[in-house]
Amino acid sequence: MKKKRMKKEYQWEPGQVKRVVAVRWSDAYSRDEWHSLDRSKSDTPTICDSVGVLLADNKEGVKVACTTSPDLGLAGVMSIPRGMVLKLTELAELK
Repeated sequence: MKKKRMKKEYQWEPGQVKRVVAVRWSDAYSRDEWHSLDRSKSDTPTICDSVGVLLADNKEGVKVACTTSPDLGLAGVMSIPRGMVLKLTELAELK
């Protein structure tokens, strides 16, 4: 069976550089069971690290894809709001 190619808008251009980045970000935290006010005061946001190909870095936030394919496009896309981004580090460039 012949593979169906993705639309051009979802494909990387030949020779286009993909920047692999690590994003450290602060995730929201919630507790859904009953607990005391004192226990709630000690809750803190969770610090997370995500790695992927950088799709966007703008005033709205950072968007990375964990997987890219010339045939299928993108998978595992994560959008992180700008206010949650603590650090963005470039790890490599893929050509």
